[in-house]
Amino acid sequence: MTTISGSGTAGRTSAGLGAPTSQSSQSGLDGESFMRLLVAQIRHQDPLQPMDTTQMMSQLTQLTSVERLVAIDDRLGELSVATASVANAQATDLVGRTVEADTSQLMLTDAGAASGTFELRGASASTRVEIRDGSGRLVRTVDVGPKPAGQVSFTWDGDDDVGNRQLAGRYRISVVAADAEGRSVTSSTRLRGEVDAISYENGYPELRIGRERVLLGDVRSVEETPTTTAAPGMTITRTPTAP
Repeated sequence: MTTISGSGTAGRTSAGLGAPTSQSSQSGLDGESFMRLLVAQIRHQDPLQPMDTTQMMSQLTQLTSVERLVAIDDRLGELSVATASVANAQATDLVGRTVEADTSQLMLTDAGAASGTFELRGASASTRVEIRDGSGRLVRTVDVGPKPAGQVSFTWDGDDDVGNRQLAGRYRISVVAADAEGRSVTSSTRLRGEVDAISYENGYPELRIGRERVLLGDVRSVEETPTTTAAPGMTITRTPTAP
């Protein structure tokens, strides 16, 4: 009797939210074909060697399980598309608004470097960024040298201190800075500014704030940029307030 295999579901993709898929072309044997084959086997079985009922029920159960997995996979694909659409819409809606974002984490992809930013509250004579993985293990120390007060950007190549490429994922940073006399310089991993544009260069939405980029999930607050609209034919004049 024919054995049903679920391996035919591999490599299926979702073309979009609610997009139809053809199971007959993606699976080795769909439900309708299985039932036709089963009926044909019953009709033409040898009366002296009837079909094994236990085997038949086992394959029916297997078919049901495969079809359920196919349905779940379809729903997950639709959910992924829907989630991406919502994230894109949310990101686009932030253009022109002032946001405050947490920059204490880096997103490292499978290839390429990761960029980060932080703020120094005073000038430093020495500055280094310590990068840790999800377990808190120190994987890399980046020396960015002396820096003036203000926003500081840096780039991590994705390697640890001995040159081993690290796995893709989120990494947390901490900043250690000191002035010329060895006193600690306060730093902040918060970035506040107006969102200029949205970048999809890395395959996911990033907010561009000046020269910096932050992930949508790292935004902690959003401020509505005040706008004043004049009626047609009217001119808005702002008079300075007397001290």
